[in-house]
Amino acid sequence: MMTRFVLYSPDPTVGIFLGDCLGLGFWSLMAPTGQEAAVTFATEAEAAAFVASWSEQPKFAIEIRPVEADDGIFATVAACVKAGLPAWDPNADGDITGTMVSRAQAETLFETSGATSTPAPKVERKGDF
Repeated sequence: MMTRFVLYSPDPTVGIFLGDCLGLGFWSLMAPTGQEAAVTFATEAEAAAFVASWSEQPKFAIEIRPVEADDGIFATVAACVKAGLPAWDPNADGDITGTMVSRAQAETLFETSGATSTPAPKVERKGDF
């Protein structure tokens, strides 16, 4: 496993950036559409540049957080939980309520040995977003 970076919004309706398709972004708390892992970026600068490239900037806060990518590219739900990020239900129907599961539930649902109960430290943002 290697350290990479994910986009995360602490907004209770957004969550972790899972990826995009045809210009639509998918977030863990907004209809995760079966996505069992989040896209990662090699560096903080790469993640910030990706956000800066969006034609419309989000109205919610975005943090760049470190995570151990399971296969070097994607971070599974369990990897995100281990990094102190919230778990999500990949099969949620898009109803924001009930999509996020608590850390305690995630620890019972996913292998999280070695996970700490403190959130991962915030990474200094690069660029304006």
